[in-house]
Amino acid sequence: MPLFMTLANYTAPSFAKFIEHPQDRAAPLRKLIEEQGCRLVSLYFTFGDQDAVLIFEAPDAITAAALMMAAMAAGHLDTTDTRLLLTPEEAKEAMTRAHSVAFPPPQ
Repeated sequence: MPLFMTLANYTAPSFAKFIEHPQDRAAPLRKLIEEQGCRLVSLYFTFGDQDAVLIFEAPDAITAAALMMAAMAAGHLDTTDTRLLLTPEEAKEAMTRAHSVAFPPPQ
């Protein structure tokens, strides 16, 4: 299954709830993901521009998008940025295919 990475930011009220009631967000996230036929690979809280990073497998981009829409609709996330991840082997295959593709620049 394709791998996806989501960078997410929580809302300030969500952090207030985390502080008031510390909780492990992996359990409800895993349930949501598995109900859609996907697999949670990892979830980390981070420092910096994003609050969390999620790595998950999904059968396709539509399923990944549906998961992110459902997560955003819950209202506890401020932003998400989801990207398809390529393994080194997949990247090499893309490079090989790109070798035979010609795209002329603007004139």
